[in-house]
Amino acid sequence: MPEQNNATQRNSSSSGGGAATQAGSNFQNRIAAWIAVRILAEQDASPPWGLPVTGTLERLHCETAEPVDDLFVGTSTDDFVFIQAKHTVGLTSGPDSA
Repeated sequence: MPEQNNATQRNSSSSGGGAATQAGSNFQNRIAAWIAVRILAEQDASPPWGLPVTGTLERLHCETAEPVDDLFVGTSTDDFVFIQAKHTVGLTSGPDSA
């Protein structure tokens, strides 16, 4: 197998992925699994996030086309929860900061 030069190695490592991406994906997967267990439990699990007690979690979609796209959860009372799961969040105080 041919060796990569230093420029190729730098480009491939800076294109994303790696430990940080895996940590974020792992965190998102754990949240999805927690929600899936609550969906399967139906009435036996109290609703999270202050949702009405009369509703149960019924639908879970991952990586949706919505602006908040990591997890989309639907309830039996047609309420929706959108989750953007982040392992870490950076805060800045600059005037151009989101």
